[in-house]
Amino acid sequence: MSILCGAEDADITLHTLCTEDAIPEGESRGFALPGMRAEAAIFAVKKGGQLFVYYNSCPHTGAGLEWIPDRFLSYEKDLIQCSLHGALFEIDTGYCIHGPCARERLTPVEHVIENSTVLVRLPD
Repeated sequence: MSILCGAEDADITLHTLCTEDAIPEGESRGFALPGMRAEAAIFAVKKGGQLFVYYNSCPHTGAGLEWIPDRFLSYEKDLIQCSLHGALFEIDTGYCIHGPCARERLTPVEHVIENSTVLVRLPD
């Protein structure tokens, strides 16, 4: 479902992602919103009560990061891990700390939480 913001933000479209509690603490979940290209898929991780949302694309190859659906985290669930080459990313910054894309970052997705609903801003 797409929601058009007020007149002052007429050029901005927010998309409903999920409810805030749909992603448990310390877990991740992938999303492909209707009308999105596969390469524009996104994922969210909840850590420390905060939600972090990124495009599902490794900076090294552009490949999707998940091992299996909704599995974006390392075994210890303290880092995001790329399934292709094992690159490791900080959850809260998207910064790559290990792997072929070291010192690069995942691309964050701008989001807001309104009435316990997560809304993401995606390019048209």
